[in-house]
Amino acid sequence: MKRRRVITQAVSLGAVVLASRSGSKDAASAQVPGPAACGVATGRPAQQYLTAAKRMPRMPDRSVIAADELDAYDQMKARVDSFASRGTRMIDGQPYGVAHMSALGFSPKVGIKISGKDGLNRVTDNQDKPGSFTSAEHEIVDMVLPLDSGYYGLLVFHTARGLSDNLNVQTIEALRDHRDDLIHPDDKLRVQFVRAVRDGKMTDEIWTRMKEKLGSERGVVDLLHFILLMEYHQKYIWACGVPEMSHADFGKMLEELKANPPKPRST
Repeated sequence: MKRRRVITQAVSLGAVVLASRSGSKDAASAQVPGPAACGVATGRPAQQYLTAAKRMPRMPDRSVIAADELDAYDQMKARVDSFASRGTRMIDGQPYGVAHMSALGFSPKVGIKISGKDGLNRVTDNQDKPGSFTSAEHEIVDMVLPLDSGYYGLLVFHTARGLSDNLNVQTIEALRDHRDDLIHPDDKLRVQFVRAVRDGKMTDEIWTRMKEKLGSERGVVDLLHFILLMEYHQKYIWACGVPEMSHADFGKMLEELKANPPKPRST
């Protein structure tokens, strides 16, 4: 009896192997998908953070902050208050940016290095100057990271800002719909560069083309710094569970902005 059972199992295994070799799409092979290529969007995941996650750090009361961190805390509290007063769209009952800056402010000395007045965000000081990256490169970063990932934590603020900086709405829609073939020609290298940095797929050819576009090595390095900074923000708020805009609401907002384009901030 034991020998018969072993033979039966061997025959069954052989049938699976033969089916897989013949290209049969049986249930067994369908459950083992191949690896996705880096930088290629495979479709939107289900949204998880339409409301703030329970784990999300909230800005602590000033009374519990150590004396040597009070100056940093006050700077981060000012950042929170500035977002609260901007009148941006509400996400889970708060203006955009409040949850983000509150989470960063929980560790205030780190928060100001990331987002304070003299923090890493100073990499944009040369933006739009000769030889540096432009507002268009800046805003492409803010579109590619959330729209490729499906986590829309950054989009409430940066979509209108992008359009006010003359970002092509065609590119935003193409990224939203995961249609690289519809990306505006002016933006193809920009999108490619962002993804190459994000995915660890940089090449000499992509780097050199961006250097030629921007006009200097410094511009490329600054853009690299900025992409990595925004990747930090994207992954940080995602890990904290900062609430995001729904895909449907993003679509509505984009249609509103197309009907009433924001005033350009730059030419």
